[in-house]
Amino acid sequence: MGFDHPISESLGIEEEVVNLTIAFHPNLTGKLVDVTRTKALDTSHGPVMSTQEREARDDSVMARMFGMAELQLRIGGRPVTDAEMETMAECYPLSESATFLCKIGPAFLEPLDDHEATVDEAMDDEEEDAVDEETNALMVFDGGDEKA
Repeated sequence: MGFDHPISESLGIEEEVVNLTIAFHPNLTGKLVDVTRTKALDTSHGPVMSTQEREARDDSVMARMFGMAELQLRIGGRPVTDAEMETMAECYPLSESATFLCKIGPAFLEPLDDHEATVDEAMDDEEEDAVDEETNALMVFDGGDEKA
């Protein structure tokens, strides 16, 4: 195998014989693939799943891993800190749907201080105070007379 080129002859370069055949090693070769049939489903590695099924499976696995890590933190007998939850959330990232469906993650942790009023509780307290003030105003207007 060679080529005849006037420049190589004029420079005195000799023709080199090169073997370009591909070495065949039966132990190193993989499965032969028929490239004419690329649309066929290959089930040799397991069932073929849709994208939604695959994402649901991945979400389920990550949610279980997150739950196990959270349980491991809680076994210590002390409340889980926000920093520990953030670290866990980085190690086991959950999709928004998995976080919501499993009700796990930093957003669903109960606050450490239960004595602080939430926004809803504060609004309820304000409504109760307004009703009490209105009742007191009516009693003053009536003069406390039960006949009115």
